[in-house]
Amino acid sequence: MLLMGITPIFAQDVYSEALESAKSLSRQGLYTQADTLLNNLILAYPKANEIVEARAYNFSWSGKHEEALTLFKSLSSKGNDKKYLTGLGFAYMFAGQYNNAVHPFNKVLSQNPNDEEALKGLGYNFYFKGNTEGAEKIFNTLIFQHPENEEYKLALAKIHLKKNEISDSYKLASQLTNSNTQAAEAELVKAQSMEASGSKDLQLWASYSVQEAGKNSYGVRLASFNYNFKNKRSVGLKIDNSLSTDNYALFSRGTIAPTLWLTSSTPIGKQSNLYLEVGNRLMGNGQFFMRSDYVYFTKINLIFKAGITTDLMPNMTEYNGRLGIEGNLTKWLRLGLTYFNSKENVALPHAHRFLGSIHFTFNDKIHTDIGYFKGNTHLLSGENAHFTESVNGGFFLTSIPFNEKMAIILLANYEGTANQSIMIGSLGFRLKFK
Repeated sequence: MLLMGITPIFAQDVYSEALESAKSLSRQGLYTQADTLLNNLILAYPKANEIVEARAYNFSWSGKHEEALTLFKSLSSKGNDKKYLTGLGFAYMFAGQYNNAVHPFNKVLSQNPNDEEALKGLGYNFYFKGNTEGAEKIFNTLIFQHPENEEYKLALAKIHLKKNEISDSYKLASQLTNSNTQAAEAELVKAQSMEASGSKDLQLWASYSVQEAGKNSYGVRLASFNYNFKNKRSVGLKIDNSLSTDNYALFSRGTIAPTLWLTSSTPIGKQSNLYLEVGNRLMGNGQFFMRSDYVYFTKINLIFKAGITTDLMPNMTEYNGRLGIEGNLTKWLRLGLTYFNSKENVALPHAHRFLGSIHFTFNDKIHTDIGYFKGNTHLLSGENAHFTESVNGGFFLTSIPFNEKMAIILLANYEGTANQSIMIGSLGFRLKFK
């Protein structure tokens, strides 16, 4: 109902129903529809402050913070009204006017020191302003008063992350991943906590691979160094001697071919992360790689992943695409399914595979992945005649920490067809330091 042409002569229950409908639309995130209805209500009832207040909240929730602030200021006649003052405080905060936001929140708290909305607003205002100590104190109070509200635990996890208290941040976020309302942001905080667990991160991998008779090899397969900038963005360097941990192109990685990589990870908004790697092979005729992965954490306990890898060679370009979904069954068990597809050039058929995986977390410390994959792969036969053949395999990957600074990582990876196979066993050492 849009209430086109509504007049004040309509019954009170019609007015109340229309206002509640508008508020319901706003709560559902249908801000445009809500604003249309509220605007028509204002035309019919220009002196009804509760309509103006509802529209101001709708503006605030939809991201139109300046419009929201203008409307809240127009309601100054409401004086000490709690809902008005709280809305004004949030409007100031969302508009980035953190100093102005403090007064309305404090005015409500002077009337009731335990007012939940005002405490929450003041806590977030401190957080956005950079006063992590003040924010932590308030959200600890809210958690004590409202232990069932997981929003406050998530806020405290973010505060710990901002203060570089990584262990506390990860533990709090891990408690929330079964909550539909907070799952998306909790998963992102967990991912950021793991990346930021040390501002500097060094990994060294050694491995032994078996690929057909007489083609065994061993040695250092991967060395990487990562630096994290204030838990916002990480960059790193990596020397990769063809160690595969994504179970996608093991055959092409069976030989030692050092590649220098530049890596980065950047959070995007509240629910996603963007990973980017560019690499250049240091031996042979030159080979350039670019890999990008986008990870989106939904509010229904699912994680969506999409990525592409481009392999540029002097005489051929290969494109690898992947789509994946993961879901948390419990805080320690996650299932995943990923589809890979590659194309070397126009004349060749696609190679593809499906990968199913199970991720276990023990005591919030030991992380283990077990997976199985099946599909087809390109092989060479005769005078460079390409064809595809069925392929399958599996992997085991686990990280075991000695303490918060050191961990060992074990990887076993197998892939095989009717014509050839490869198995890689690897041992990694990870060191984190400030």
